[in-house]
Amino acid sequence: VKIGVSGNTDRRLCDLNDHHFAKIFGLKFHMLATQRWASQDEALARESNALEWGLENATQHASGEYFFMTQSELMGALMEVKPPKRVQ
Repeated sequence: VKIGVSGNTDRRLCDLNDHHFAKIFGLKFHMLATQRWASQDEALARESNALEWGLENATQHASGEYFFMTQSELMGALMEVKPPKRVQ
């Protein structure tokens, strides 16, 4: 799982999947949920809260904004933090 803020989520998803680590380890990132915030400051504050939540609740921290999480942990996180407008 990659938690983060981006003004262009399609581009960011392509960047993540084209990264050499993703290619070496056979990782394929998919957009799980998105939310648009009123300002960049609010988005960054929400990202910070989500990262702290991940450090406290995720199965394992993988470094930086990355976490190892089970499917049930992912769905629990989405509902606990704030239900997103769009979940895939």
